[in-house]
Amino acid sequence: MSTSIAAAGASKSKIRKACDTIFLIFLGLITLYCTYKSIYYGWDIDESYQLTMAYRYLQGDRLFKTMWAVHQSSVVFSLPFMYLFFKFSTTTAGVVVYMRICGTIIQLCASIYGYKVFSKYVNKILALVLVSMFYNFTPKFIQSPEFCFCAYVFFFLLLCAFMDYLKTEKKICLVFAGIWMACCVLSYPTLVILFIYLLLLILFSRKMKDGYISKKNLCYFLGGIALVAVCFLILVFKDVSLGEFFRNLPYIYSDRDHSTSIAFKNHKLFSGLWFVCDEILVIIVPMLLLYFVTKKCKNKKIPGIIRMIMCLLVVAACIFSGISHYHNIMQAQYFSINWVIFYVVFAICFLLVFYRKHHKVHILNYYALFPSILFVLATSWISDLDIYANFGLLLPGLLVGFIDLHNEINEDVTTNLKLAKATETILIVFAFIGIIVGRVFFVRMTAVQPVTTLGTEFYDVGIGPARDIEVTRQEHIQYHDKAQAIMKYINPNDTILYIGGDTYLYMLTGTKVGAHTCISTPNFDYVILKYYEFYPEKIPDAIVIDTYYYSLDDVLAMPDFGDYIRENYETDESKIKKSAFTTILYRKPAADNDI
Repeated sequence: MSTSIAAAGASKSKIRKACDTIFLIFLGLITLYCTYKSIYYGWDIDESYQLTMAYRYLQGDRLFKTMWAVHQSSVVFSLPFMYLFFKFSTTTAGVVVYMRICGTIIQLCASIYGYKVFSKYVNKILALVLVSMFYNFTPKFIQSPEFCFCAYVFFFLLLCAFMDYLKTEKKICLVFAGIWMACCVLSYPTLVILFIYLLLLILFSRKMKDGYISKKNLCYFLGGIALVAVCFLILVFKDVSLGEFFRNLPYIYSDRDHSTSIAFKNHKLFSGLWFVCDEILVIIVPMLLLYFVTKKCKNKKIPGIIRMIMCLLVVAACIFSGISHYHNIMQAQYFSINWVIFYVVFAICFLLVFYRKHHKVHILNYYALFPSILFVLATSWISDLDIYANFGLLLPGLLVGFIDLHNEINEDVTTNLKLAKATETILIVFAFIGIIVGRVFFVRMTAVQPVTTLGTEFYDVGIGPARDIEVTRQEHIQYHDKAQAIMKYINPNDTILYIGGDTYLYMLTGTKVGAHTCISTPNFDYVILKYYEFYPEKIPDAIVIDTYYYSLDDVLAMPDFGDYIRENYETDESKIKKSAFTTILYRKPAADNDI
């Protein structure tokens, strides 16, 4: 009898190992394809913006001096990679693919560290699945070390550092947590609110039995922050005086799309949430009813039954939401993937409430799930995007939530364990499939949406920084037209002002940037005139108007700036160079120029 039982156990063990091996092979193959696609497919104006900031720094522009971009502090992360590229290359051709490979390596290194930390909390297979979700997802589907990508990676590392400290109590973990915290703030300055939260959490953590960080150990966290802060301040103030810095600062944060009040931003965020309330209410109302029934009922069997019903409700909602958002993903609405993440976070929070013994908040949520909510709010306050675009930033906290839920279910003895584990598995599979399906089929294109890999013909850009990147036919035609016009009509030694979204075009011929910002959604008003007043050497020799975004009449109608162009640039048809998507204005001769 014992022999047969042992044989059956050995057989099950072999089957489990075979299944694990097959799954790991599948996961490896799908991840390789997703990596290839994220490097070679798609193009976005925010990626263009980030790369151009690093390019102009290498051209001689300096932070908070001749660079007035609102996200300029994030340039320190892309700058070293761009420097290495130009160290060995005489052209900018192919720099986008190179930077995406660098971004992939950064995300892979963060994933390996995350796997080591997660393995201390859950089994290795689950840790690998969770980390694979992090690796195969970026909030805006941009693989280069762009400001949102950097914030996403550094925030994940921050959570992992705290989780590592909670397990090992190694002080070096707090030093790294401080470093990643500072890097988050450089990616998005408004993330300073996250630092304030963590500081208060640590100061008042004495009341928590687990996770207490003494004031002495707090110094290690602050020391990591100080290390990054000092290096950044040296980089900035070696080129700009204190007076010049404070003079320029109000103009840097005056961009209309990014400088609206916190009250307006909150209104925009909660208005966005209101439009998804119908989907939330379908889930939240029955869950709340179940929760209150559980609290009020004295029958010991009722809580177990309620939990079973709640599990089935979560599973049904996953199926319904999956069918609905699969259609949206196929229509290339990448925000659908972000919504999947938001829903799963929401479901996990309720599951944790039902499974938490004594209904106490676990220490992991203080250092992961709650900071994730603040992370989304803080990044939204400096973003010009709506709430949907920021749901994806919840993913690092979601992964930690899965770890917490997994451990809670394993410790619970009052509920059907198989049903609880099945619910957990379905949630993980639901999130994993949503992320992978989005990564496999969705292609991020700024100008031409929607785009999926299904039924879409792709063409190599074939020219300039984005060479080897696959884009749609329309994008391919546009880029070639703009690039050919600039290379034909612009002198490589000229300073130019590009008015449009694809600011990577600055990098085509080695020209200098004659703009206060190379943001992909620029506002041209009195700020750029102040810029030219402070730095007359930046006045452009030619203005390149991308007619996909702006017509000449649109530019001439811009308040103050339109009048400036009329006075200082040739606007006669005979002196303007044009192509299908480009209009180029030249500066008037010195004798006719009032500047």
